[in-house]
Amino acid sequence: MAWEYLETKRFEMRFKLIASYLEGKTINKNIVDLNCGIAGVLKFIKPNFTSYYGNDVESKYINIAKEYNVLDTTFEVKDDKEVWFEDGKIDILMLLGYGAGEYAKGDIGESKTAIESFQKLAVYYMPEIIVIECIEAFETKFAFMTEQAIYLAQRGYLIDLEASLAFGKGELDKRLFLFFVRDGEKDK
Repeated sequence: MAWEYLETKRFEMRFKLIASYLEGKTINKNIVDLNCGIAGVLKFIKPNFTSYYGNDVESKYINIAKEYNVLDTTFEVKDDKEVWFEDGKIDILMLLGYGAGEYAKGDIGESKTAIESFQKLAVYYMPEIIVIECIEAFETKFAFMTEQAIYLAQRGYLIDLEASLAFGKGELDKRLFLFFVRDGEKDK
């Protein structure tokens, strides 16, 4: 049932693209996926990470994620503002499937919470890699992504421009992917 949802060409393509960017970069890494949904990206990431934490406000998605993903994973039904790690380290932070439409309309409720949590975790933990995928309205996508790019650049991150430009084409042209690396990490 849940994986049938993923088997649509578009969903499979987006997760494969993200996984291909992360190829070789997840070894012994701690991954945090805000608003993970059913954690479909895990179907395509090699299980060589140390830990994966996914949260979502929808318990139905978390239940599906728990059913299909068992290797070193933790899933919680939590509002994004409740996500915080007292100890530990985040190496890869992902905010996938973010809808810019709510952002543009000022309907910021859940979206604002996700952005604030994302920014809080990015600043505190300074992950090596940050992945943002934005869907929805074309104009607001760029406004949102530009705002996030400036925010992260002010905190020592660079856009992996080559990777970011290679994504979001063809079947995925209504999505915008940005990959950020901490300054000095790109060539490692």
